[in-house]
Amino acid sequence: MPIKPAQVMKNEMRTRRTRGRLSRETMDKLGKVLEGFYADVRKQGVPDKFKDLLRQYEERKDKGST
Repeated sequence: MPIKPAQVMKNEMRTRRTRGRLSRETMDKLGKVLEGFYADVRKQGVPDKFKDLLRQYEERKDKGST
């Protein structure tokens, strides 16, 4: 008769897989680098063409709901 392995106690809390994931510290650093990189783009604001398109969308949406 083969020997059965002892039943392993199941841990109710799952351990988090860390392979391929960034640490919180790394994510924070990356966020700061990206904020600095895109700061000039954010300062430019929304182009008038996009504002017009959004306004047209809102007008159509309002007409359709009444």
